[in-house]
Amino acid sequence: MMRSSQTRCSMQSLPKNVQKVRKRLADGTVREYFYDRYSRKPLDPVTLQPVGSAATRHPHGSMGALFDEYQKSPEFKQLAPATQFIYARAIKNMETAPDNVAAVRVSQFKRRHVLIFRDYFSETPGLANQMLTAISRIMSYAVDREIDGVEVNVALRVPRLKGGEWKRWTDDALAKAMAEMPEQLRRALVLGLYTGQRISDCLSMRWSAYDGQGISVIQQKTKEPLYIPCHPALKAELDTWKKDPRVAVTVLANSFGKPWTMNGFKCEWAKIKRKLDIPFQFHGLRKTAAAKLAEAGCSDREIMAITGHRTASEVERYTREAEQKKRALSAMKKLEAAADTVPFPTRKTGL
Repeated sequence: MMRSSQTRCSMQSLPKNVQKVRKRLADGTVREYFYDRYSRKPLDPVTLQPVGSAATRHPHGSMGALFDEYQKSPEFKQLAPATQFIYARAIKNMETAPDNVAAVRVSQFKRRHVLIFRDYFSETPGLANQMLTAISRIMSYAVDREIDGVEVNVALRVPRLKGGEWKRWTDDALAKAMAEMPEQLRRALVLGLYTGQRISDCLSMRWSAYDGQGISVIQQKTKEPLYIPCHPALKAELDTWKKDPRVAVTVLANSFGKPWTMNGFKCEWAKIKRKLDIPFQFHGLRKTAAAKLAEAGCSDREIMAITGHRTASEVERYTREAEQKKRALSAMKKLEAAADTVPFPTRKTGL
């Protein structure tokens, strides 16, 4: 009777679509097999996923299995392609982290495991912080779905590492890139610098969205519609590019006159950066654009209207250095103007 009770309990704990079958072999041993109740396909006895599927890489209920499930979820599929790429890369890196954390059960995943992930990638702070963002999103998914009874997102408020921020391009680097990059890549540089948009948005801009005075774009990450007036230098460039006989439907095109793919562009961009020894990323052009707008005296709201940032705090990360320089120059001018009332010692006057 006890055995029967345990069997029913075990059967009740299985998902509804899983059927367990016991077979007695010729030598008298009993084997258990699992099948999908509807498709009749055999299932892995550990993961309860179709045999041979990607999900069988990780035990059922483990963090690795949660990673797989999240990447199939509507929440993941609704992310912008570039964000999906970043999260998928972060997940792949987490699966190779030490202590086999991917095998830890979701219900036993603690803050210390998050810190193991973070510290393992500490030599590349940007990657470590991307990983923290990804794991926090995944744990929020687990909380919402009540997976393994998880009630708290243990990745929330885990301190990010300093560093890893996008660097602003120097004027020398911009001048070198403008002079020496192949034309198709130079155009991407110009568009990124004068619009302050992400690479995914620059590659998706179409000629039909250019009215001769400005260009419209719907940001792929935020779905935010923007109209960006053209700086005279950008307008002159666009008007010239449009006369190219190999013009594509998109503003930017490869050397064959076809729209860039994201992978194709990143590959060519990385090659030319190495060749020219330029240590800055394309996304740094976005920071450069925001900084130049700040230096020109634009308010946070005005900068947000160009870059598409949703909050002033996001803009502040990009304009912090420019604002500090502007305030420092203003302070020094005030000090110079007050020389009569706030004297400083000089070689002539001494102390």
